[in-house]
Amino acid sequence: MTTRDLVSLLGLTLGDDRVEALLTDFSITRRPRPPRGDVTTDATNRQLGVDLTFRNEASLKVRLREYEEGACVLSALHLHGGDRPYKPFTGALPHGLSFGMTAEAVEAALGKKPDWQNDTAQSVRWDFPDHCLFASYRDNVLRRLTLQLPVVPRAA
Repeated sequence: MTTRDLVSLLGLTLGDDRVEALLTDFSITRRPRPPRGDVTTDATNRQLGVDLTFRNEASLKVRLREYEEGACVLSALHLHGGDRPYKPFTGALPHGLSFGMTAEAVEAALGKKPDWQNDTAQSVRWDFPDHCLFASYRDNVLRRLTLQLPVVPRAA
């Protein structure tokens, strides 16, 4: 599965054949369900270095499509570089990135400055039309990437 395929899955719901295939591909057998009164739930395979976050449709700030009431929407994919308790994600990372790159190398690969950053948490975000990309660093080295539904609406 390519990273473009991963991005295309954002915004799809549990029960969609493509999301179900992703859960199977990542050997995630526990079906995610938001706990009563909560808006998100995660599905994790630490051995493959991946977390999937699902969000209740009513809590989405940006909608890529219309949803049935109560739908559980794939809102983020977290790809880990090997920090405990995760093994490194070994699939292709988006935008030609790789774990171990410096913050400067990531910025150069993306060809633009981040749209948001938190220096204290060593985390930055780039906004794209159909997703946003969060990069988390430790000692200026890329340790985690998150592909997420957009956090700001698309320009009209």
